[in-house]
Amino acid sequence: LIGTGKDDTLIFEDAIYALKPALKVGFKAAGMFDKHAKGTEKEMKESCLYYFYNWKEAKETLLGE
Repeated sequence: LIGTGKDDTLIFEDAIYALKPALKVGFKAAGMFDKHAKGTEKEMKESCLYYFYNWKEAKETLLGE
């Protein structure tokens, strides 16, 4: 869709049901906290390469800013 390979793409998602198809085909994922997705945080953390509570945290971790 965006022309990058699986090794060069990091999928950001806050819903485990939406994340599972990307993981199934081999994409790396970053889970994002969603206060409305109660009960899925543990599965998101276990499934993703990263798990962030906000975009500031993601930016600091991934870009060193």
